[in-house]
Amino acid sequence: MDEEIKEKLSDTNTWLRGLYMLLFIFILGLTKFVVGALVIFQFINSLFTGSANERLINFGQNLAQYISQTVLFLCYSTEEKPFPFNDWPSQQTLKKAPATKKKTSKKTPTKLAQEAHPTPDKKEGDEPVNYQ
Repeated sequence: MDEEIKEKLSDTNTWLRGLYMLLFIFILGLTKFVVGALVIFQFINSLFTGSANERLINFGQNLAQYISQTVLFLCYSTEEKPFPFNDWPSQQTLKKAPATKKKTSKKTPTKLAQEAHPTPDKKEGDEPVNYQ
């Protein structure tokens, strides 16, 4: 049994993976800073322009995929090392948020409810019927 443990402890592939894991833990810490800066810049940009920066949206999605790949590697879910040992993620699989602000409706809640659930006897343009 001791011989088996010594053999496992002297496996260079395990120690090499451990070094890669330390590197990616450090990189993951840096990505927290980048995400924070991205969030602040997008917020300031949306305050002044009314919409988010499209390039930063794409970069944020790619960064999120990179973080996911890194965590999967660190948790032994995959043996595939993320960037810089592989390509930077570029797929855009997430549904994007709208780039422009929606204008708020100036309709009353009653009008919105009537539009959402029209009565069958009421035609468009007719006045409401008063049954009193």
